[in-house]
Amino acid sequence: MVVGALWGLPLLAEAQDRPDPASAARMRIGPVALTPTMTTSIGVDNNVFNEADNPKDDVVASVRPQAEAWLRLGRARLSGLTSVEFVYFNKYDSERSVNTANRALLELPLNRIRPYATASLTNTRARLNAEVDARARYSQTSIGGGAEVRLGSKSFIGLETQQTRFAFGEGVTFNESELRDVLNRDTERYTLSLRQQLTPLTTLVLLTQRQRESFIFSPQRDSRSVEVIPGFEFDNSALLNGRALVGFRRFEPDDPQIPSYSGLVAAVDLGYTLRGATRFQARVSRDVAYSVEVIYPYFVLTDVSGAVTHRLTDSWELLGIASQQRLAYRSTQPSPLIPGPSTSPALQVSDRTDTFFNWGAGVGYRLGRYTRVGLNAEYYRRRSVFDGRTFSSLRLNSSLTYGF
Repeated sequence: MVVGALWGLPLLAEAQDRPDPASAARMRIGPVALTPTMTTSIGVDNNVFNEADNPKDDVVASVRPQAEAWLRLGRARLSGLTSVEFVYFNKYDSERSVNTANRALLELPLNRIRPYATASLTNTRARLNAEVDARARYSQTSIGGGAEVRLGSKSFIGLETQQTRFAFGEGVTFNESELRDVLNRDTERYTLSLRQQLTPLTTLVLLTQRQRESFIFSPQRDSRSVEVIPGFEFDNSALLNGRALVGFRRFEPDDPQIPSYSGLVAAVDLGYTLRGATRFQARVSRDVAYSVEVIYPYFVLTDVSGAVTHRLTDSWELLGIASQQRLAYRSTQPSPLIPGPSTSPALQVSDRTDTFFNWGAGVGYRLGRYTRVGLNAEYYRRRSVFDGRTFSSLRLNSSLTYGF
């Protein structure tokens, strides 16, 4: 009924066309516009496996070519991004990998309706999150589509559906759990969005989402979610730019032994530039994430990070970063008895919270508009009630980003 209502609206001329990102492409090959880049890095990691005791160090290098592309097909626009990353460890060849990421968007900007379709495929051995910090290969495939309709000169309504499959391969384990058994799942998501342009640079947003997650090998983890998320989006040319979305999520597992969650979720990414020389970036995210632990089926992840970049000259810049992630685990009901270390008695634990800290600093030198050399040092530390999950590491890294 909703789709029918959207398509039944009269078609009126748009007051303003959407900007075409292909106009900023740095290369053209026939009808295709391209922006290719190449990023290389080499450095030292003094705790390759994030171990609490006897950490291992190694030299790590990577090469990542990437290309954004745009193609006009009549009135339709096809855009995409593809990247390949080659990761090399000098001593621990088990950690070497080739990672790929691809996404595509096909849209048809009509007078008042903009239907579109999306697809993405990621295949990587990058660490999944602050919990699953092993380099375990997984894939994520997503397809979706929707339409955005202009209701008035400054009002928009959108409807989108998306299907995602998340999968680890057979035999991949972490923390005594086979990852595919506890994390492989299919996700169906439906999103209704409303946007009201308040000023040329500020838009009021309201997102409502309904989501269903079905686990392939652990159906007892299946769940349903409903989210209502209002917020603001700020144009890139505004003094304060980015987005700030804060709302409510109702997360309901099918298994009555797994507690539900009703509470705050957030997606904030804001930037501010002071006097054209100092750039401040703040990010806050909060949402439910599935855990590999049977006793703790999920955790509420709160991630707060900030970065400051100060341009000393047209070429030299300094960078500082800091972040904290809180993993608030929710246990099954009734609260189980958790075995402690061999020297300690068992613990009666209902919920627990782990924290992950990251600090870093760096210096960068720009050789041109699209070329940058960087040198960074970052310190990582995780704290947990379990000694084996507490670790620290220091990573030194040099990088070169070259834009063609």
